[in-house]
Amino acid sequence: YVVQCEVAAMAFLRDNVKTFQFPKCYAVERPGSERARRVGAGYMLIKGFFGNTVEQACKGGGEVWELPVKTQEHIMAQWTLAQAELASFTFPTIGSISEYSPKKGPTIGPIAAGAINGFADSGPLSSSWEYFRILADARFRSALQRSMSSSTSPSSPSSSSPESPSNLITLGHYIFRDLVHNSPHFRSLPSANGPFPFNHMDLGIQNILV
Repeated sequence: YVVQCEVAAMAFLRDNVKTFQFPKCYAVERPGSERARRVGAGYMLIKGFFGNTVEQACKGGGEVWELPVKTQEHIMAQWTLAQAELASFTFPTIGSISEYSPKKGPTIGPIAAGAINGFADSGPLSSSWEYFRILADARFRSALQRSMSSSTSPSSPSSSSPESPSNLITLGHYIFRDLVHNSPHFRSLPSANGPFPFNHMDLGIQNILV
């Protein structure tokens, strides 16, 4: 399902994005298909682009702010332009583009990474508060499980301390969960009930070509 959503989202963006180039997807074979078995793995074949990632441009493991000012301005201008156009595509619910056709447009299905991230409900969701509540619950459960596992591990003797890293992380997720559940802020956001903008979940410097 994750791959299905990725392919559908790429098709939607390729037909609608105007300000930057978008790769064409030539073929997708999911694990278990005949062609995937022939090569030994599932695969996606997409058009390649020449260039370096921003991460590669920051030689020696440096940071973006260590680049020349002119280079920073060039990167930020392109980055902002891409983000602004992506945000111009809005949808009535929170989910992932599970299907797309030029005639019918995009179909919003459950959040593709919901199950992987332990969401109790992957949607589609009708409000941002629902999303933050489900996210906060999942993060807290995951942190609590890790904390309990480390407390029983003989290799982590310090985990019994209230100030151990695992316990502090769990506390942080608990506070965030409490704020989402009980603070009026998340319920009263101006855009709490949509429409919801398209969002790239991993638009970091490792995924931006310059």
